[in-house]
Amino acid sequence: MATAENKKIIKWMAYGALAGLGAALCQKQTRTSAVHCARTNFQQVKSLVKDPGTLVQKTSARLRQIEQQVHNVAEDLESINDRIEQMKNSTQKRVSTNQASHQSHS
Repeated sequence: MATAENKKIIKWMAYGALAGLGAALCQKQTRTSAVHCARTNFQQVKSLVKDPGTLVQKTSARLRQIEQQVHNVAEDLESINDRIEQMKNSTQKRVSTNQASHQSHS
């Protein structure tokens, strides 16, 4: 029984979606935009079907860029960490020097 009810709900959801699409497409600007997007996407799919190697090349190039960016960020973080350690050591030396100075004057 639940399956029949689910089918009815899905059926009416589809009707609602189609009605919404129809209402949206009544506006010329929306209709023009939808046609333009459909044509653009069709051309992209068509070119990928003709030459799937292009997708592989573009994906590989993008992955190399991402790997380089991750490497750069890792180097930057390492540099920041080194600088923080230098600052900690410098602060500890100053504190030790100030304490020694106070003790010698006392």
